Amino acid sequence: MHHLEKIREARYALYGIDFGQDGYMLGSDNSFLQPIYVIDMDEKRRKQKTLLQFQCAVLDRKLYLVPFEYFRRQGCASFDTFVLDTSQVELELSFKSRMKTAKSHGLVMCASKKIYVLKDAMGDEVPNPRFESYDPRTDLWQELPRPVVVQKFSAEGYAVVDDRFIIMSLAPLRCERLHYGDFYAYDTRMQSWSCVKKVSSDTYYDCKAECVDRNILVILGGCEIAFKLVGEYPNFQLRALVVLAANFVPKFPRGSFRLWSTCMTHLGDLRFCVLLAINDEDSDTADSLHAATFQAFRDAHMGHLMFDPDSIMVSKHLFSLQE
Repeated sequence: MHHLEKIREARYALYGIDFGQDGYMLGSDNSFLQPIYVIDMDEKRRKQKTLLQFQCAVLDRKLYLVPFEYFRRQGCASFDTFVLDTSQVELELSFKSRMKTAKSHGLVMCASKKIYVLKDAMGDEVPNPRFESYDPRTDLWQELPRPVVVQKFSAEGYAVVDDRFIIMSLAPLRCERLHYGDFYAYDTRMQSWSCVKKVSSDTYYDCKAECVDRNILVILGGCEIAFKLVGEYPNFQLRALVVLAANFVPKFPRGSFRLWSTCMTHLGDLRFCVLLAINDEDSDTADSLHAATFQAFRDAHMGHLMFDPDSIMVSKHLFSLQE
């Protein structure tokens, strides 16, 4: 696998928290990856059976773990922000300031040397979802202007443009079902919001997407797609998605598999690496982690990126998830 350090620095999207009897194990969002770190809880919280989920972001080779209570109780306090310095040989866990408001779930993002957290807008908080930023230089959280929404939504994914604008994918909820996705842009300098695109289908990205040459690239349902971003803030617009590859892994080395989860990073020169947690069609859990690299190129006429199907290379496996 190429550019391992870039991948480590840019993406920990597969990492999350799995809860155990005596503490919390840093594993995958869906408990597929093996634990790499154990966070012990104090006895009081352990007896209360407090369950936490962590959303992660990487800034200057430090992994920031923002905790959310799995089942938020009335009047609960927020928890400390945990930090792992990946540049050190031994991973030392440090504790930083906690968010100003408790959150049951939120989207954690990184832009302009800060960590941003947007809470899902559900229940009584509509139309006022919480939005905060964390500055590692001052170890302070700050409440920020909130997006103007009129209905419940789930904060699904984001992409960063010019290290200043965050393009967020918000999937509104109706009767607990996702119907369509709206896209909002947040200007980290001006601290202002604008609606980038409203769509009438179930199009939204549900992970951290890559933005290269004003193309927002993401893998959805096994397809490689791109949104072309045009205009300038606050008049950003997203053009209709372009399918770059209808089947991202057309021929997998070990027979029939389906894509379970992905994380992607840009390695430079329009070369990308995707981490794939893949399971057999007859299994409910992922059994191996693979790396796939591919090359893109610019379409001179359409202005968007194109996928080179002959460039894709898939590793045998990085490690087994069932060992």
